[in-house]
Amino acid sequence: MIMTVLLSAVITLSVLAEDPYDPFECKANGKCPPGRTCVDGTCYRRLDCPQIGIPRMSPFCKMALVPDERNCPMPKITCDRKNLS
Repeated sequence: MIMTVLLSAVITLSVLAEDPYDPFECKANGKCPPGRTCVDGTCYRRLDCPQIGIPRMSPFCKMALVPDERNCPMPKITCDRKNLS
């Protein structure tokens, strides 16, 4: 019984130990998402981009992150005008 539990624990840990998708891994061409830079195969946050905060919004508004001229993600808020009045 103990051997079965131990074997199933080892198999579970070995499956969970290797993540096939690493969100911080650089793509094959060295590209990272906006606001990040590739260093030794890993995407790191760029220090020249401002911290992203979530602004207060009306319930009828939506926020999307859009790259600016320096390729830093910036929040863009769009609101449904008919629901604002």
